[in-house]
Amino acid sequence: MILADYISIGIYWLLVIIWGLIVLVFLTRYEQPKAQEPRVATIARVVLLLGFAVLAIDSIYFSVWFTAKDEASKISLFTNLMQSEYLLIPKVGLLMAAIATLVMVWRRRIREIDKETENLRKISTLNAIAATVSQSLNLGEILNSTLEKVLEVMRVETGGIALMDEQTNELSFTVHRGFPEKLLHEADSLKPGQGLTGRAVQSGKPILVEDIYGEDDLSKIELRMKEEGFRSFACIPLGAKEKVLGVMDIASHDLRHFSTQDVELLTSIGNQIGVAIDNARLFHDLNEAYKDLAAAKAHLFQSAKLSAVGEFAAGIAHEIRNPLTTIIGDAQLLMADMKPGQPEYESLKAIERSGQRASEVIANLLSFSRREEYELIPININDSINSALSLIAYQIERSNITITKDLTADLPLVSASTHHLEEAWINLLLNARDAIPAKQRGEIRITSRLDGSGKAVQVLISDTGVGISKANLERMFEPFFTTKDVSEGTGLGLYLTYKIIARHNGSIEIDSEEGKGTTVTVTLPTENQISTEKQD
Repeated sequence: MILADYISIGIYWLLVIIWGLIVLVFLTRYEQPKAQEPRVATIARVVLLLGFAVLAIDSIYFSVWFTAKDEASKISLFTNLMQSEYLLIPKVGLLMAAIATLVMVWRRRIREIDKETENLRKISTLNAIAATVSQSLNLGEILNSTLEKVLEVMRVETGGIALMDEQTNELSFTVHRGFPEKLLHEADSLKPGQGLTGRAVQSGKPILVEDIYGEDDLSKIELRMKEEGFRSFACIPLGAKEKVLGVMDIASHDLRHFSTQDVELLTSIGNQIGVAIDNARLFHDLNEAYKDLAAAKAHLFQSAKLSAVGEFAAGIAHEIRNPLTTIIGDAQLLMADMKPGQPEYESLKAIERSGQRASEVIANLLSFSRREEYELIPININDSINSALSLIAYQIERSNITITKDLTADLPLVSASTHHLEEAWINLLLNARDAIPAKQRGEIRITSRLDGSGKAVQVLISDTGVGISKANLERMFEPFFTTKDVSEGTGLGLYLTYKIIARHNGSIEIDSEEGKGTTVTVTLPTENQISTEKQD
């Protein structure tokens, strides 16, 4: 026997081994239960086993034939092989059938594995969305993360989530991906019932369109997207507690068939998003309620504290006022018999100033401790400013400070208590004076004007003083808080001014920068505006 014969025998047995391994792998790795496996798999098993038997028997025959010692034995074996039941054509056909069946079963198995992989991917997406929903109450974070996962699992490039505004009954896209920027403004006024998105919200059921070119009743944004070449749409309502809170839209430029599994997946995701929206809104409402409760608690505590301080201050003020009046009066009587410049006169003058200062403190304490009745009448805001200036202009100007007035004529009347409003201007002007360092030239500017809405009058009092730090700016309206020295301020002037403006339904704001000065803006509604609000 020559070397070629040995090679031929080796090739035959190699084929037998390879085929045997294929059979072994198929029988051991095909994991479907036999009771549930398709008929083609059973046929494949039989054909593969027969094919293996054919190859094995043929290999034995050919091995004997190749190893025969004489030519007569070879002829005899070859004749028996060709005349036996193992004819060439049936054997080749059997082997081809086995290979075809194997390929078919293997392709079927690959499809099943792909389907299982896709299902696992969708389940993984659902789990990831559920984890995001359970771990976060930040609605923006939830919607962004969820939309990205939906687009990834559905293999589409464009999508958005629109939430329902309960006040306007309109849909507004909160998050979106892939939408052309020029189309977004078309979605701002989308209402339930309009287009595919609106109908999904109105019906509470998913709407899936494989080709939008077959749809007629479309919203503006859907028509524009149709012009941009989008073809397939899916609109999934987002609901919780039998209430639709919004809608999730996904769109594709390619034609897309939405399977039953796709619908189930998107519906499950929509329900999860709906629950997340509801939870986030509940948390927001709870947080706002907690803030309101904390503010009410702080206000109640402050009111109780102010009430106790007020009662205490009122008692002390009444006890001090009478002897203080006597001190001021006697000092003035003694000064009447003296000439300015004498040491005794200057001492008495100092006593009078201190008494007047103490009297002002007492007056502030009494104002702080009682709630006075306000008699509101129509007044010209410029008249009240000029009246207040007539009382303290000299006192300010002798401190080397220039007063500049920029009062707009013919302003609408405001409904105010003249006495109290003048007290507010005096407090603000004196604060502006005290903010300018002594022996330094300064300026106080008073401006009156109509605000931008035309429904209120504004008074701006600006100074070129030292300004207020950001840390102190937030506390300027607290009672007894002051940036002045203890001997110069009680911390009640701005608080009382704030209360006066509040009683006039107005507002007061302070804008200041250290080293550059301060501007206080008082805004008071016009008399016509107050009358209109009362009628409404």
